[in-house]
Amino acid sequence: DHYKFESETSKELREQSWTAGVWVIFLRMQYWLIKSRGFRPMCCLCLGVLFLLSANPLVRAVYFAAFGCIALSNYMPVLVFLPLFQALADEGVKRMRIHKLQPSTLLSPITDRVYVGEDGADSADTSSRVSTGVASSIFAYVQSLTQRGLGFRAYADATLCFMRDGNSVQKKRYDAFLDKTGADANFVASSVDPSQVGIGWLEIGAAAKSGRISFLMPVRCSELDCWLRVRYVVGRDLVDTHVQPSDELCKDALAAAKTMAHGPGGWERLWRGTGSDLVY
Repeated sequence: DHYKFESETSKELREQSWTAGVWVIFLRMQYWLIKSRGFRPMCCLCLGVLFLLSANPLVRAVYFAAFGCIALSNYMPVLVFLPLFQALADEGVKRMRIHKLQPSTLLSPITDRVYVGEDGADSADTSSRVSTGVASSIFAYVQSLTQRGLGFRAYADATLCFMRDGNSVQKKRYDAFLDKTGADANFVASSVDPSQVGIGWLEIGAAAKSGRISFLMPVRCSELDCWLRVRYVVGRDLVDTHVQPSDELCKDALAAAKTMAHGPGGWERLWRGTGSDLVY
């Protein structure tokens, strides 16, 4: 049973959360809503601001090619290479069952140590206050959802970390997993068949997370022969968006930046007065 070792806290979240089918409907609705309305990106400051401040689409294309998807925003759909993330879910669930870990444990599908935590499996439990590191940031996010009455979006049947970090062995395993699934190191949705593109919900990490993001996505798990809600922690180069900042938005951001650069007075006043909330 996939939920045999689940904690009471995790079980309570599961019982109040959306099913994978509801997630599919929600993500498709958000996809078309944002496609029609556009969005104001909350970007990685070191790269995203440069991306936005260039009113030249060619320059923005060069940034994208070099660094992956930069114009991200929390709480919006992202596009991913579906075969890769289905394979990650299968491998994660397999490891979870072998090592008798609960669904809220942050797992790695490629490292020798299965869980992602420094002080035992408890430190990798994303439903526990004693979690540390990445697991702790997920716990804080889940807590914020429940406090805002959005606990139905909090639960994941598996939580996986797939990063090209660590020693050379782990980096080789990361690259090998990409090769095995046919995934590119820098994913561009338009370069693959539409049937191989999945939609996830970006939760945390569009800014101030050193290129690491977290998103939740419903996927079909062949290991359990059912649909699961899986939370992934990956690098921003493995996701793409279906919309980009418009030329008008980039021009507005550039004009706001120039006003702030040359304007007198307090930073906070300039921030509010120049429309600089265009960028986080």
